[in-house]
Amino acid sequence: MEGVIGFRPYVPRTKKLESFRVRWKKKFQQENPDIVDATMNIFGLLAYDVTVALAMAVEKSGVGNFKFDKQITNNVSTDLEAIGVSENGQNLVKALSSTRFRGLTSDYSFVDDQLQSLAFQIVNVNGYGTRGIGFWTPEKRVLMKKLMTSSTSNNNSFASKPNLGPYYMARGFCFCT
Repeated sequence: MEGVIGFRPYVPRTKKLESFRVRWKKKFQQENPDIVDATMNIFGLLAYDVTVALAMAVEKSGVGNFKFDKQITNNVSTDLEAIGVSENGQNLVKALSSTRFRGLTSDYSFVDDQLQSLAFQIVNVNGYGTRGIGFWTPEKRVLMKKLMTSSTSNNNSFASKPNLGPYYMARGFCFCT
């Protein structure tokens, strides 16, 4: 293995995701005919899931009228600091932290008041492109595909660990030899 090891968010392909992408692309092209081949990236998918979660939490909390500690005027409606703090915030946080559903990116849930992380794909990046070599998930941690065979592990200090190759790990990147 040569190159650099990196990580990228892993979103499994599902029928729900593919259906959403088709609908989104069709709507986007109708509204933006001059832009061709637009795609939704991971940040758009995450924003969609968070919006769904927030809508579910608002329904669950029973909040019908949002009140803030400061009066909103027309000329500062986009200034979030000027809006102040929501009087319904505690109810909304409680409802949001108990919201669970299968989103486009993964299962949406909180554990110990923390939103569960996505899975990440571990990739080998070299002059020929990228190659998936494993995954990191919150539940299982690192799941590696077999990187080395016994025939390529001669005189290798990692030979006793067939799922690992010789590398130096530094801040989420791995420099391979």
